[in-house]
Amino acid sequence: MPEKQQKTISMRYSWYALFVMVMINTSNYVDRLSIGPAMEHLKRYFSASDTQLGWILGAFTFVYAIISLPMGFASDRGKRTFFVGLGALVWSIAATTSGFCKSFTGFFAARAAVGAGEGIYAPSGTALIADYFPRNKRATAISIFMSAMLIGGALAIIVAGIILKKTDKFDLERMAKLTPYSQGEQAGDCVYNGLHQTKHRLVSFDFDCGGEPLSVVLSNIDKKHEADARTILFNVDYRAGEAEPEGSLLEFASSFTDIVRDREDDDLQLVTAELKQLPSHFKLPAQYEGKLVFDEKAGLLAYKGIMTKDDLKALRDISDMPEYQKAVISISNEANFYFRRSDNWKWIFWILGPPGLIFALMAFMLREPVKGGTEDYLTESQAAAINAKGKIDYSPLWKTPSLVIMVFSNVIFTAAIGGLNMWLFPFVERYKGMESSEAAMKIGPIVVVAMLVGVVLSGIVSDMMFKKNKRAYNWIIFVCILAGIPFIYVFIMSDNYLAIVGAIAVGMFLLSWVNGPQNTLLVSVVDPKLRATMNAIHILLIHVLGDGPSPIIIGYLSDQYSLKFAFMWLPVAMLVGAVGFMIAGIFVPNDLKKLEQRMTGQV
Repeated sequence: MPEKQQKTISMRYSWYALFVMVMINTSNYVDRLSIGPAMEHLKRYFSASDTQLGWILGAFTFVYAIISLPMGFASDRGKRTFFVGLGALVWSIAATTSGFCKSFTGFFAARAAVGAGEGIYAPSGTALIADYFPRNKRATAISIFMSAMLIGGALAIIVAGIILKKTDKFDLERMAKLTPYSQGEQAGDCVYNGLHQTKHRLVSFDFDCGGEPLSVVLSNIDKKHEADARTILFNVDYRAGEAEPEGSLLEFASSFTDIVRDREDDDLQLVTAELKQLPSHFKLPAQYEGKLVFDEKAGLLAYKGIMTKDDLKALRDISDMPEYQKAVISISNEANFYFRRSDNWKWIFWILGPPGLIFALMAFMLREPVKGGTEDYLTESQAAAINAKGKIDYSPLWKTPSLVIMVFSNVIFTAAIGGLNMWLFPFVERYKGMESSEAAMKIGPIVVVAMLVGVVLSGIVSDMMFKKNKRAYNWIIFVCILAGIPFIYVFIMSDNYLAIVGAIAVGMFLLSWVNGPQNTLLVSVVDPKLRATMNAIHILLIHVLGDGPSPIIIGYLSDQYSLKFAFMWLPVAMLVGAVGFMIAGIFVPNDLKKLEQRMTGQV
């Protein structure tokens, strides 16, 4: 549609527009990444394989990428603020709907719809920022805009972790199997009154013992908690009204704990996992003879009884063979989550989805800037006159060497980063001894602060260095990726908590320097009327060829070998991407000069 002559937009309004865009981008990444901490819960809820989880992630990414292409063409011809608002509206509704899904197919479709909303929005994002800010402020503005990725990621990770922790409940139907008594039945000198979930999400087995109330309260095993008793899976506390039970009440509570201890493994007598063969030189410690059994004919590893965390550590120390490690971890998780509900992930989407609707409304009310109106080689009226011409030449998109090389380098880099982000919490839960909710609250804030500092600094430093050297963006990207790779390997291999936190924080701080300079350079080497289209093509390629297939590939490698094995290849892809970014820098000065010549030649 033809564009109307816009009023000149002041720098003050540009900063307001940037604020709105940051809020929208924050909502974008909240709804995109809030699935991360819920991955293991989704796996249990839908009884899904890692390959199926990869397809859920892929559903979002592929639809997002495919929808973005026609939206890019439409944005370059229409009002970009409209597409931003429409996208936010669609993904917010779809994210909220995710929480109501009861089947794998339904959730798959809902995540695809979230991808559709983000695909409508994405091509217009950095294109709008580029036209709100002149080149000498553009990297800083785009870096601030991209920092929303981290703010949104932080909110998604931390809030999702808190939600999972606060909504973690026991499965009362399974918990009822721990007692042989029916409600109202005589239990020695007491009458069993049933069980209920307390306000602190614990399970209380209630008795009336000759007019005196007695509660035996079970909670998840926690050795830091000074419980009255413990079973393999539970801390056990006794209550007689507001007091501690004594005498016969204490004796009955202790005897009931023995019953729980005897019955908690009734459905866990033999837990199995697929394993084609045992590791070479496999030597089983004497205490596990007869408990850990391998059925070569069936291709199954079986454990008799409940595998504790201490058992898991001892058995994992036997061999580093990926398939064996995965089987042992799977057996441990089956037992330790058996009595807990797996549907609390729904609250993540019910709480984090709706706020995006507010930001969608704010986007619809933004003023549209003139395409190319902030370029230093054009006046705003000249840019408007160029925009009024109906014909658009798309050939610069494939005739600009730095652009082509940057895009394909980012495909490789995004495959690695996207795979790492999507599988980070399952990796931490399986290999670092922390549940997703715990990791989200302990490690998440540290990593996010480190990345936020990196993103903002990258924009400021890039704007300063670009004035002196047109290849500065590319060198910054190359050096930071190269420096970050060793820390990613330390994170993958280390079992030390401080080393894990330090390595992932420093590694992600360095890798976060990529987004600001890279996105600024992409919109700066193409004609203003092609920016949304370029963004759309870029999005299509990095997601269809990058972080779309990478979670699926990682899930497949995890099913075939192990998640750790799959993770070992990610830094290699990062290195290949870094080399590509450096090579692209060779062509940047000449490509910028050609762009200026093309644009001034149309005036």
